[in-house]
Amino acid sequence: MLGAMHKCDCGFVLVASDDPEPMGDRLIHYIRPLLHEYLAYELDPGEFKEIFELPAFLWNLASTEDIPKAIRTRETGIQPRLRFPAPKARAMVRELLARRPSPEFAEDDRLALQLKVKYRAGRISIKAVGVRFEPDPSHAAHAQLPAG
Repeated sequence: MLGAMHKCDCGFVLVASDDPEPMGDRLIHYIRPLLHEYLAYELDPGEFKEIFELPAFLWNLASTEDIPKAIRTRETGIQPRLRFPAPKARAMVRELLARRPSPEFAEDDRLALQLKVKYRAGRISIKAVGVRFEPDPSHAAHAQLPAG
């Protein structure tokens, strides 16, 4: 685990973490059932990044009001050949949202930030920073709590 990245007066610190696995790998596992939709295309790194922005967005989803934005992105907000009509876009979003609370992913409380796609020697890799909020032991509110 990496050290604290950001400290605020809220009593928590933002900490980068590769636990349980690097965030880019986590996003690949998260979207894997939907990747078959794109296998017919020969994709460049920019297109892969557009594809992976959806699972990163849904992974970080804090409010159900943001779901229509995710669907619109699949319908109109990406390159034309990567778009899906509304029913298929809704099904993709619904499937990803259903996967997030599954036992495979529910314990992972990180956010996915700084999504990058790298293309080297014919291979594409997905990199992202996984961060979580942890109590700041030096903060007065947490200093008064019992251990554990």
